[in-house]
Amino acid sequence: SRRLAATCPGESVVCDDGYSGDDTCEDACDGLCCVESDACWGFTGEVCKDGVSCFGKESCTYANITMIVEGCNGVGACYRAGDYGFIGEVYKSC
Repeated sequence: SRRLAATCPGESVVCDDGYSGDDTCEDACDGLCCVESDACWGFTGEVCKDGVSCFGKESCTYANITMIVEGCNGVGACYRAGDYGFIGEVYKSC
């Protein structure tokens, strides 16, 4: 079957410039996303709390990605991705 849009297998965190409400994205992720130094600094978008997404130093720093599912894993994996616009989704990549 054809996948039309990425969805999280569980909970997610919506971030705006590195914050989810009054918390940083890292704090809101509870160790399930945005892990390691500055992983979600300046990040705007939604990231799944899947134990994979935005793992690694600066993995999602300054990125503007509508939805991240099991992606952006590794040092600088999605650094500044969509910086001059946005990326619709990252699904099991980067």
